[in-house]
Amino acid sequence: DVSAKLIDVDTTTSSTVNTNGTSNTNPLVDIFGSTQNGTNHTNDVAVQNAQDITKFLFKQSGVLYEDDVVQIGCKLETRTNLARLGMFYGNKTSAPFADFQATVSCPGALAAQLLSQAKPVDSVIQAGAQVQQLINFICVNVFEKPPVAHVTFNYVAKDGSRQAFSKSLYLPMFISKFFEPTDMTSEQFFNRWKQLSQPTQESQQIFPAAQPMDNEAVKTKLAGLGSKLLTDVDPNPENFVCAGIVHTQTQQIGTLVRLEPNKQAKMYRLTVRSSRDILAKHICELLSPQF
Repeated sequence: DVSAKLIDVDTTTSSTVNTNGTSNTNPLVDIFGSTQNGTNHTNDVAVQNAQDITKFLFKQSGVLYEDDVVQIGCKLETRTNLARLGMFYGNKTSAPFADFQATVSCPGALAAQLLSQAKPVDSVIQAGAQVQQLINFICVNVFEKPPVAHVTFNYVAKDGSRQAFSKSLYLPMFISKFFEPTDMTSEQFFNRWKQLSQPTQESQQIFPAAQPMDNEAVKTKLAGLGSKLLTDVDPNPENFVCAGIVHTQTQQIGTLVRLEPNKQAKMYRLTVRSSRDILAKHICELLSPQF
């Protein structure tokens, strides 16, 4: 059962051997030999999973794409500004995939903001088999768009005809994946909040609830964001506050999040304050459609 194997991936499966023969159980330590960044495709790539990629904002693993032919899943590990993404390709047909290729691109401005290196994958995937590919990332600077995987192969359809598969998928890499959670007392949080009082340091959105206003569901999402969900910090116990540091190669960026529900009006006010205006704005835009 490819699906069962994929969703509950054991971390021990992510050990690989480099071409130089050294075991690479944690590529985050020795991130990569070269900083080649894949092919720089255009910004206009049509991606298959554009609508639901944000479900990965709050989780580290799951299925990116699935049809009758293939299941493509992922599992992400991050440390400071480094990330390792394990990709899993499962052949659901009764014949091998041929000429299999999976490449990664960081289109446009992303090429300078996020460096990527995808390990090569065997060109043949046997019927019913699943193969893994490791992709290493370095977050150089704040980025707003995710990288794109391009997957191509030939397969045998149920009617026996030869078919070509070619799709592009967003990878679940968001700037929030480089959060380090920060514990704070109420006094520390609001002192820092007041320090980040410049208009350029704050981004705020007021929006109607898109889902039932369930405190536990909101807590689960915010706990999965990567920053620290703080308890007994906000004077209003109905509010949610988070604190974290976003790590890039160029700087560490303190970021505070405050989500205020108004259950009577079925509305939320989301405020993000950060020492980088672009980061506050982007985190606010990422989060507001999720509640």
